[in-house]
Amino acid sequence: MSGLRDCKAILFDVDGTIFSSEEIIHEIYIEEFEKTRALLGRPAHIPTRPEIIEQIGKPVPVIFANLAPDLSRPEQDELSGRILEGLVTGIAAGRGHHYPGVTETVRELKKRGYDLFTASNGRAPYVRSILQAGGIFPEFKSIPTVGGTIQNKSELVASILKENLLMPAQAALIGDRASDRDAAIENQVPFVAARFGHGTEEEWGGSVARIDSIHELLDLFPSRN
Repeated sequence: MSGLRDCKAILFDVDGTIFSSEEIIHEIYIEEFEKTRALLGRPAHIPTRPEIIEQIGKPVPVIFANLAPDLSRPEQDELSGRILEGLVTGIAAGRGHHYPGVTETVRELKKRGYDLFTASNGRAPYVRSILQAGGIFPEFKSIPTVGGTIQNKSELVASILKENLLMPAQAALIGDRASDRDAAIENQVPFVAARFGHGTEEEWGGSVARIDSIHELLDLFPSRN
């Protein structure tokens, strides 16, 4: 595909592209929200499963500002920290699921000569636990995440390009949500939409390709060797 012919680095969104936490995320969120309300008398609203799923892919501070606006920022951070611990523990125990073909596809792309990076709004322990559980952690050149001086996914993609001396056309971003699309477009990086994730048709506008399984990446990215 012409829009990808110069690509030598592939940036992966994680939740909704490599892995789905849908089967565990609601249970863990509800448990920790209820613990917080028992302790503080807040938040007033315990989010529903659809409300939680809608937040997947957004920066963590945005998620908790949206789901628990009546908590202070330190209280939101405390709540999100406990949820992170629950997710990492669950993933290490084999809960959640990697999309079919992820391990084989990632290993093959690495073998074909591509440098692989994560481009996730998730925190480092969460991303690392997913890659380790899938047996693909060693395949990634680095796993940068949002945090510190990097405030959003667009800045994260920009930092990956800069630190690895990549021109925009030399990278591609694979993702399922509007935040992935926007980060790609703002950095002039080709966007490949993962239709099997959490996103919707309107979030995939501007993509150079749309895939229904991660294995289809092998049709888009031939060997560079």
